[in-house]
Amino acid sequence: MKKRIYIIIISMSLLLSCNKFLDLKPSENTRHIDTFQDVEYLLNYQAVTLNNHNTLLEVGSDDFIIDPTIYLSRAEVYQKLYIWDLDAYLANNILLQTWTENYSTILYANLALESLDGIKDADEGLKSSLIGEALFLRSSRFYQLLQIYSPPYHFNDADHPFGIPIRLNTNVEIGTNRSSIKASYKQVIDDLLLAIERLPEKTNNLVTPTKSAARALLARIYLIIGDDENALLQANNFLEYSNELMDFNSMDIQKNFPFPIDNKEVVYFGIGINFSDLLSPNVAEISESLLNLYHKNDLRKTAFFVDRGNGRFRFKGNYAERGITMYAGYSNNEIYLIKSEALIRLGEINEGMKTLNHLLVNRYDRKTFKPWHATDNFEALKIVLEERRKELPFRGIRWTDLRRLNRDPRFAITLERKFIGKDGQVLRAILPPNDLTYTYLIPNKVIDFNPKIIQNKR
Repeated sequence: MKKRIYIIIISMSLLLSCNKFLDLKPSENTRHIDTFQDVEYLLNYQAVTLNNHNTLLEVGSDDFIIDPTIYLSRAEVYQKLYIWDLDAYLANNILLQTWTENYSTILYANLALESLDGIKDADEGLKSSLIGEALFLRSSRFYQLLQIYSPPYHFNDADHPFGIPIRLNTNVEIGTNRSSIKASYKQVIDDLLLAIERLPEKTNNLVTPTKSAARALLARIYLIIGDDENALLQANNFLEYSNELMDFNSMDIQKNFPFPIDNKEVVYFGIGINFSDLLSPNVAEISESLLNLYHKNDLRKTAFFVDRGNGRFRFKGNYAERGITMYAGYSNNEIYLIKSEALIRLGEINEGMKTLNHLLVNRYDRKTFKPWHATDNFEALKIVLEERRKELPFRGIRWTDLRRLNRDPRFAITLERKFIGKDGQVLRAILPPNDLTYTYLIPNKVIDFNPKIIQNKR
């Protein structure tokens, strides 16, 4: 059994290295996927289903900087990426991997779904949960691709053709174009709703999707597209089953990595390998704009960051319990923040602040913590958005938040990074709100292979 799956994975890996970046397909060896256990092995291939969450969603954010002198030692592609000036040609060196990794996971999910359809087995419960797992994996990668290659979207926006290619099968004979933005998000949401019906409430490990994991991603998506009622619905559904929080007051937050992988907040574990040239803890410094948000009695500053001297800090608060990876899973603390923000946006200010304070009493020094209060919607939103940024650094969330918040002039900001030019002068790179650069270019090799795919605007 294991030997068959090993052959399948090796064969697929070879195909993923070829030039057909969209029309990835399994080899003839996949005919050996003929039992539920085979499908389980396929969906648990960690290099594809667990380890390739995308850290590109953190690279453009305002939570870190790199020293201008270190900038000079980076390769050109990383220099351009850092100053938001990556063209489609250089994107082949970095974004192409992002594209193929996401679509490889989608391929695995589609292969699992097609295989399950043909397997004859009496265990309908297991089959249903495996279908749910495959749908979750597929929707999670579609979601990532939308945050990278598709413009920000609100559910009341007019439709446009700049969604993503939606691959729902392994048949390479079917052409692949960009779907509309509405159709793309609809597919992700529909997949997750169906996954919730089929996934188990709990599993024996944190790398197998559950109903809570699907609800968490669905709540996140509803929040970023402005559907606050459904964001609140999914957050409430989630918190009914998973609501524990770590109390930083009773933890050794001085440790190098204070958060164990299996801490009580994690409901689904995923990691992304960092762009080490930019995001390595030895390179990335925490920006002043983030550091200055933490109050004196906020324990997260000690729990999340290490003081390197001279006012420089590095990140250590990784739920992945490692320094070279980014935690990209789903956890209870994020859902409390989603619920709080959704309530506030729906006019339930007191309930929203109450939800937020339930989280924060576990993050501030209890002896001096005073619950937040707000007198109007703007003040409440300002508080919850600030706490959201402080609670969720380096999780691949800030970039998406910047994209959605830039649509509201009250919260739109201009990003700035300093770097050294070829003449040795210190220069500034500026990223204005709603700039087209908030959507990455599709690597030109993808478009060369399939000219029907429309490139993003610049």
